[in-house]
Amino acid sequence: MRSLWNRLNQWLSGGKKSLLRRALLTAVFVVPALAFIAYQTWRNWEQLRTYTWNLRPELWVLAFGGYTVALNIELIAWNRIMARLGGMASFRRNARLYCVSNLSKRLPGVVWYLAGRALLYREEGVSASATLAGSALELAMMAATGPVVYFGVLPFTGGVLRGWMLLAALGALIGGAVVLQPAIFNRIVAFFLRRLGSSAHIQVTYRDVLPLVPLYLVAWGIGGPVLYVVTYSIHPLPLATLPLLTSIWVASGTLTLLIGTFLLGFGVREVALSLLLTSVMPQPLPVIVALLFGLILVVSELVWTGIYSLLRETR
Repeated sequence: MRSLWNRLNQWLSGGKKSLLRRALLTAVFVVPALAFIAYQTWRNWEQLRTYTWNLRPELWVLAFGGYTVALNIELIAWNRIMARLGGMASFRRNARLYCVSNLSKRLPGVVWYLAGRALLYREEGVSASATLAGSALELAMMAATGPVVYFGVLPFTGGVLRGWMLLAALGALIGGAVVLQPAIFNRIVAFFLRRLGSSAHIQVTYRDVLPLVPLYLVAWGIGGPVLYVVTYSIHPLPLATLPLLTSIWVASGTLTLLIGTFLLGFGVREVALSLLLTSVMPQPLPVIVALLFGLILVVSELVWTGIYSLLRETR
């Protein structure tokens, strides 16, 4: 990772014009997201072609709106993180860079996501150490708050969920809570920054962590209704299944977060959603819902990348 980091950093520091560098960096993230849409459509084309559709596409607009709310709540949290750690408090600039770098999560391996975000922020004068520390805090917050939502809706799911899901959620909750202790978090971040050749001193306190908790809880919670709306647009389900779909969303999202951070996360969310949704609908509907849900998320991120890029250029 360090070798890749050094090469990218050297390229970014070269004599090329800043506008060209920014355009190329943006393309590095946007193109894989578009390729992800094309690949998922191609891979599931036979099921998409043979299924008897009874669609309600107007609900896709509602799902887009719901995810827009969740995404912008995450942007508020991210802006708070970077204002504290990186000194950049411009919401529009932080939102643009967050949306652009977020698209790279569809690539296998976390190195592209973290290194790419750090390079984008470097163009804005923010140190890579601050950006990496902010990304680590964001990942830890999401890993800790997701299981809280999971256990919050658990009593209303009808007991369909399996024991291994409970253990996984409990493990993520405990692990996230431990890592978010400032004394532990600061040591972990310092260790990885040293591995990357940085001697920067990053300090996170409880005053930085605690205000983020309600933001990420709400963002996680909104994802459940979004999944319900997407599912309902293809296969109507009773409203009583909303807590179950929320728990399925949180379980698949947390699993994707952890696997994407430590291993390879390409397609994990779609696979996890497909498997978990079999408890509420017959095949091939779970695959179709998972695919459509993922496409709506990617399209939403692409749209908001464009919006915040335009806002940035015209400010």
